[in-house]
Amino acid sequence: MAASSAGPITVCVPAYNAAAFIEETVAHIARQSHPDMRVLIAVDLSTDGTADLCRKFARDDRFRLVVHPQRINWIRNINGMIEKVDTDDYCIIPHDDLIEPDYLVALQETLDRNELAAVAFTDIVAFGELKGGVIQRSIDGDLFGRVMTFFVDHFDAVAFRGVVRRSRAGPNLQLKSNAFAGYAADSLWMLQVLAHGELVRMPRRVGAQYHKYYRIGSQHHRWLKWDRELRTEAWIEHCAQCAEIAMTLPFAPAQKQLIVHATLQRAVKRFKQMGWPPFVGDLTGAHQALIQSCVAARLLGIGERGPGTLAKVRRIPQYQEIAERLWGKPDTDLIGRGGDNPTEFANSG
Repeated sequence: MAASSAGPITVCVPAYNAAAFIEETVAHIARQSHPDMRVLIAVDLSTDGTADLCRKFARDDRFRLVVHPQRINWIRNINGMIEKVDTDDYCIIPHDDLIEPDYLVALQETLDRNELAAVAFTDIVAFGELKGGVIQRSIDGDLFGRVMTFFVDHFDAVAFRGVVRRSRAGPNLQLKSNAFAGYAADSLWMLQVLAHGELVRMPRRVGAQYHKYYRIGSQHHRWLKWDRELRTEAWIEHCAQCAEIAMTLPFAPAQKQLIVHATLQRAVKRFKQMGWPPFVGDLTGAHQALIQSCVAARLLGIGERGPGTLAKVRRIPQYQEIAERLWGKPDTDLIGRGGDNPTEFANSG
C-alpha cells in the first residue's frame, strides 16, 4: 500500500510484566507504513524488566516511554495515555498483540471514507492458545439503533483495538472501571463510543491485519477463571453499567423502557466467544430469572455495588433456594442492608 496522506496518529501501548513478548509487539508497530506516527508506551510497575526492553525503542524519535513507579492497573494506565494523546486519531495496542505494516494507514482510510465512523476496526486473527479469529459486525445507523444493537448482539471488544477519531468519538473518552478489576471495561467502551458515532468494520486486508495473542495469564483469561459467584456478580455489574450509560442519552421514555428490556435480555444472553454470562447447568428458567432479577434490583438502585443486589434478591421467596445453591447461606448483615421493599422485584424475572 502506498504511503497515506492522512493526518498524524498516536499508538498507545499499555504494558505490564510483558518481557516475554513486548519486543515483538513494539517491533511490529515500528514497521508501520504510516508517515506520521507517534508511539506512547506506558509501563505499569513491572518485575520482569519490561521497561528496560522498551528503552531501546525510545531512541527512535517517534517513541516516548513512560514508566510508572507504582502499580496503577490496566485501566488507569490506558486512560493516562489517552489523556496524553494530542492527535485526532489514536489507537490502543495491548502489549502482546501484533499489527501488520499497513494496519494504521488502512484504518485511517476507512475513517476518511465513512464520515459517521468514530472508530474503524478490522477482524481479530487469533494466535497462541486459541486459533481462528473473531469477526465483529459494524454498528451503524441512528443513535437508538446503535445502542440497541450493542445490547442485543455485541460483547467481544474487537473494535477496542481499532483506530479512534477523537473529533467523532468525543474528547473525553475513557475506560470506566468497576469493583471487579475493570471486568469488560473494553466492551463497555464500545457503548461509550456509540453514543457519539459508528463502529465501522474494515474487511480483512492483506498487510493490514490484527493478530491477538490469546495466552494463559492474560487479563481476559483471569476473568474466565473466576469462580461462579464472582463471575455472576461481575456480569450483573457490567449489564448495569451498560444501562447507566444508555439512560443518560437523549431517548424518549418509551425508548428508555426498551433499553431496560434490552438490559435484562443481555443479562441472560450467552455470547459465544467469551462464554458469558456464567450460567449454571442447562440455562434453567429459574437461574435466568435470578440473574434478571439481580440486574433489575441493581438498576433500581443505581449506584449500588457489590453484595447489595444479591442481598435484595435473597429476600424474594421464589429465588431463595437457587440463590443459596449459587452463593451459599446469606450473610445476615448484608441482608439487613439489602433494602426495605424487595417484593417489588418478585415478578421482574
